Amino acid sequence: MSNELMATEDAAKAQEREQAAISDKLEMASAASTTTAVTEETASLRSVALTETSPDGSLAQDNIESKVLKYVKLVSPEDKHLLDFKSIYETGNLYISNYRSEEYTEYKNTFRVFMGKYYNPKKYRITCNQSRLAAYRRNKDGTFEDKPTEEIRKLRFLNAETILADAYKALGQQRNRLASEYKHIMSKPFVEFTVKAKFVKSREYLIKLLNEYYTVQYYYNKINNIIVANREITLSRPSEYFSESQNELIPRLAIAAVNLDTDSISTLNEAAAAKLDLYNRIKALNNSKEAQSPTGKKELKALITEYLNFDKNNNQELQAKIKRKLNRKVIKEVVILDGQELPEFANRQKNSQSHAIKKFYFTK
Repeated sequence: MSNELMATEDAAKAQEREQAAISDKLEMASAASTTTAVTEETASLRSVALTETSPDGSLAQDNIESKVLKYVKLVSPEDKHLLDFKSIYETGNLYISNYRSEEYTEYKNTFRVFMGKYYNPKKYRITCNQSRLAAYRRNKDGTFEDKPTEEIRKLRFLNAETILADAYKALGQQRNRLASEYKHIMSKPFVEFTVKAKFVKSREYLIKLLNEYYTVQYYYNKINNIIVANREITLSRPSEYFSESQNELIPRLAIAAVNLDTDSISTLNEAAAAKLDLYNRIKALNNSKEAQSPTGKKELKALITEYLNFDKNNNQELQAKIKRKLNRKVIKEVVILDGQELPEFANRQKNSQSHAIKKFYFTK
């Protein structure tokens, strides 16, 4: 009888261990699911949360997600369920405010004056660290004075394009690593607490990186008026370059990408088709015998005049809009003012000295 009782107890313990293992795996699967998808219930609850109105009557959160997604292109559709849209919206707009602030404008003016005075390697050496820019006078023996001739406070700013490029690669690597860890863990019969905790920590770190990546993307696209629902088309524009051999500016056509909505692109295509049709009419008339008659010459002249003035006389508002986009300076800097936290990806950008200074100065 005792043997039967012991056998029963052993079977019960084995069943408990099996259920514990299943429970651990289910918990791990639940944690992992945040990197790929969320349940319909979670998504529904989250959607309700985003549609609630603030008690103080401020910006209702039902619009925050759509406002962010206007300037954000998701790398993966599942990323949407991992994002803190309120944080992305507020931080991205904080960066825009920083860029347009009086403090940053004053800094750029001070910086230009400083570089104009001291960017001369024969007379000065410029050094920089996280907080200061300093110029040291060169002595006749080639050494530099110990005390700086002048120094200014240095603001922190990051290159958004570099962050987005580096972050895209880093996020891909982090996703793959996390997926591999999950498969490895799920292949085991038991999941240790430390292993589970490490996985959850890696998952939370990925979510943090995702939110920072989309914050910078939101900032970069919004401040440069790049709407993700639009299309990027390539247009040519007159430009010029300096020829050292001829010591003069040489005209040329440059290629630039322009972000336009579908209606504007349709209007452009229709105008291009009409202009091409006008060109073909000119060509056909010019090659005909009618072109030699007084009436033909008059018509040909009128068609050529219409062709030459086509862009000026058609879609002037759209042409002006495109011209503004072509001439607009692309803003790359993410300005971090004093007391504001640096994003995680900022640690991946190396702080060089003279090269970074020279690049910043001459690309403004």
